[in-house]
Amino acid sequence: MCGAKGCPPIKNYDHNNIDAELDDATIAFFEGECLLFPERHSVQLSMLLKWYRQDFGSTNEQILQWVARYLDPERRTTLEQMLAASESIKITYSEYDWTHNSKKSS
Repeated sequence: MCGAKGCPPIKNYDHNNIDAELDDATIAFFEGECLLFPERHSVQLSMLLKWYRQDFGSTNEQILQWVARYLDPERRTTLEQMLAASESIKITYSEYDWTHNSKKSS
């Protein structure tokens, strides 16, 4: 967690419920950071998944299977259908936003 707009938001987590809270944060992150284009058989992901690729899988398919777990049911189904198709899925990555993610007080 870095504080840039391209990172997931910084938050305090409760150690008693950390796994569920981290799952919720991941789901929220992928709402805006995973775009599906079934007609082009492509997916756009956060640049973080490119930079830390080995943390998510060694192949595009493994990475997309990992991402699918954190998508809403409709988008998960779409991605799973794309993965089941015979052609490979092209992954592109969004430009990373390095600007500071701060809230201004009035």
